[in-house]
Amino acid sequence: MQHLDNTRSVAPASSINRPQEQMGLSEFLKYNLPKFSGKATLDQADQWIIKVKNIFRATSSPKDKKLVFPTYLLIGKTEFRWMGAQQMMEARAEVLNWESFKVRFLEKYFSNSARFSKEVEFLKLEQGEMSVNAYTARFEYLGKFYTQATSEAWRCRKFEEGLRHEWLLCVSGNFLLWWKKSSW
Repeated sequence: MQHLDNTRSVAPASSINRPQEQMGLSEFLKYNLPKFSGKATLDQADQWIIKVKNIFRATSSPKDKKLVFPTYLLIGKTEFRWMGAQQMMEARAEVLNWESFKVRFLEKYFSNSARFSKEVEFLKLEQGEMSVNAYTARFEYLGKFYTQATSEAWRCRKFEEGLRHEWLLCVSGNFLLWWKKSSW
């Protein structure tokens, strides 16, 4: 048995302790994130930030580059706005990093009134002509803007209330079948 242990190939210690390669700008750009000009809807601006966060989550991006990479993609007025905000932040000795960029970005493209309008849209959301999948996706997206604490039961009721009548009958019918089977 000891002979088998001695003949196994073992990775050299240098490869075990070697740090993971960090992503550079060229690797970041391979994700084809679009340049951001600021001529976007609120949803597009939100999706742009989400895509950047997903890239950072999926890669080993160095902390010091998490500000450089996304700001490299800013163009036009958006680039100049960020440069001005950056100068003001430096003058006030504020921390310049990805988190502070996100805060400034969301303040600009997701003002309190914009967030409130998304919250209202969530509260008024109905399936209408949307497919169930499209309604579900919109419900989940808008739900993240709802600021009140909710339970899972409340969210389920809210979702069901927005369904078209024929789908609501299917959902409530399945619930009644389940309830009859599980009740004593």
